[in-house]
Amino acid sequence: NPRIKVIGVDLKNKHRSISQLYLFLNKQLKDLQFDVIYDLHDVIRTKALRILLANKTKKIRIFKKERGIKSKIINKKIKIKKLDHTTERYKKCLS
Repeated sequence: NPRIKVIGVDLKNKHRSISQLYLFLNKQLKDLQFDVIYDLHDVIRTKALRILLANKTKKIRIFKKERGIKSKIINKKIKIKKLDHTTERYKKCLS
């Protein structure tokens, strides 16, 4: 799809620190604006990327993993309830 741009990031060597990553992204994305940023992983690395890219868009969508509810169900702090299927949660994030 010509509307999708993938930018490879080397988090193990070249872009280990947040400052290196920030400089790299500013250089690569200098002239780009995004309609939406989708974070389908929602971990520390992608949260950092969301912060670094926040000035490139007005809309950021985040996949909800429901970690808190899952933990409470496992620890029997709340009664078992049926969660939306993962594919449904991805669909909600993308719509």
